[in-house]
Amino acid sequence: MKSPPFQRPLSCSDADILWYGISRADRKAAIPSETPKGQIRDLQAGLAAYRDAHARLLQYVKTTTDDLRSRVVDRQGCDAYQWALLISTHEQRHVLQIREIKADPGFPRR
Repeated sequence: MKSPPFQRPLSCSDADILWYGISRADRKAAIPSETPKGQIRDLQAGLAAYRDAHARLLQYVKTTTDDLRSRVVDRQGCDAYQWALLISTHEQRHVLQIREIKADPGFPRR
């Protein structure tokens, strides 16, 4: 990891992070740096990009010797371990979002 170890109180617990990753109760727009940029043009390319990123993160988490608890993600108020937890649950949040859209009586709009 590039940043030096840093200790400070975290704003939430691991359980909070896991719940936030799937809960649709707190709906906020993504920050600009995390908003999709339209680089993926079709489903197959999107799935390939997702699977590649997922595999790289999984490999990193399984093999790292970095102290993830001593690295803080400032804008999230969590440590790097919690950031990995959030990433691991975030896709479920989107699955729930898709289900909400499909359950709407106005779906599909034509």
